[in-house]
Amino acid sequence: MAEFGEILHISEAFLKRKSGEFDVESIFFLNLSAYGIENLGCIGQCVALENLDLSGNSISQLQPLSSLCSLSHLDLSSNRISNLDGLQTLTSLACLNIAGNLIPSFDTLKVLSGLEKLMELRMKDDNRRLTNPICHCVDYKSQLLKVLPDITILDGERVSGPGSELFRMYAEMDKTIEGLKSVCENRISSDAKPRSWLSQEDLKFNNDDLVKSSEDFDAHSELVERSTKGLLNDCLQLLKTFDNQLIKLHLELEST
Repeated sequence: MAEFGEILHISEAFLKRKSGEFDVESIFFLNLSAYGIENLGCIGQCVALENLDLSGNSISQLQPLSSLCSLSHLDLSSNRISNLDGLQTLTSLACLNIAGNLIPSFDTLKVLSGLEKLMELRMKDDNRRLTNPICHCVDYKSQLLKVLPDITILDGERVSGPGSELFRMYAEMDKTIEGLKSVCENRISSDAKPRSWLSQEDLKFNNDDLVKSSEDFDAHSELVERSTKGLLNDCLQLLKTFDNQLIKLHLELEST
């Protein structure tokens, strides 16, 4: 918790203490993360604000933010927000984080459609395990981009513009490699499971048992080698495709 304790309601005195400014209209940056804030109070008086962090509070109403026309970066993650009314007037807003809230539908996002400078939006954060109800919808990404087609970075992923193809290639490579590793592990564990050592049965071995163990070991080694080669070949193909995409992007950037 911050040094001023739990602040349920933002007051002018609190803003001055937190920023060190004598005039709230002179505040350009504010970090009000994890103060237990429920009511934004007089935050709207900070008309020069450009960067505002309100993450980790208990905010549900955003109307007091409507006068912050200079605000370019806004972090509202981990609150209790279910509607975005009040943000439609933030004409300078370029980056918005609302992960970890209660956004129920894509219609809720329509109030952001008039914000021409809004390029980066975060609705979920896998690293912090933050999400919104709409993030679980089928075709979440494509449906959101229908509502907000000008977004270039969604949930940390570049979805349009220069570099988007490369980002998708990286993601596809990671997904494919993880899938191949899983397949290899499953094959090894199911098709060539090593025998348990020092069981009662193993203590009663004979010459045939020794031959069988040797054959099992050879089969296991062959399976590992074959699976590894297959994994490397698939990775090589992905790298070739990635290289072609990189060359294509380079040519596009040179022509612009």
